[in-house]
Amino acid sequence: MRAGAYRSIGEYFLDLVQQDQRRKAQAKLEALLLEGINSDALEVTPDYWQNLRESVLGHDGTATTNNADV
Repeated sequence: MRAGAYRSIGEYFLDLVQQDQRRKAQAKLEALLLEGINSDALEVTPDYWQNLRESVLGHDGTATTNNADV
């Protein structure tokens, strides 16, 4: 919001809180991105993706459930 566009002190305060929340979320995102950049990287190859698919979907390529009640 631009300066002078607030109808009440409550609206102004709410905007300040929201700005602070956005700033904190942005700082957290930047920290997580830097952590990822600075971590030991895995090479992402076609084999990597295939292994990931198999671990999530199972070896036959279909989703598996471990829910015995279904």
